[in-house]
Amino acid sequence: MLWRFLADLILVVHAAFVAFVILGGLAVLRWPAMAWVHLPAVVWGAAMTVNLIWPRSAVYNATAPYHWYLRWGAVLFVGIVAGGGFAYYWFVQRHRTGVLAEHQLQPSSTAAASLGTPATD
Repeated sequence: MLWRFLADLILVVHAAFVAFVILGGLAVLRWPAMAWVHLPAVVWGAAMTVNLIWPRSAVYNATAPYHWYLRWGAVLFVGIVAGGGFAYYWFVQRHRTGVLAEHQLQPSSTAAASLGTPATD
């Protein structure tokens, strides 16, 4: 029973850390001093991601026939996703600025007229 509790505790702490690494930037916007905690967490998370996907000959493609994509597949996948996301932002999303049409303020004649006159009871 104790081991199951400890395993669940480790799972919850790990999930909370991953969520903080991903979403902690929102906390930094609210509390700028939180950057001193969030920045090392992001560096650690990035280092662990690189460590996880780094090709190791003893693990990936250890026996013949040797295929380059078995060894470099994870690095290639991350590069393609990051490059695709950057290209989408650079060529498409970067030029879409402003307010969406359905979110724009539609001035009405009564609202415009009431702006210049004080309210009467």
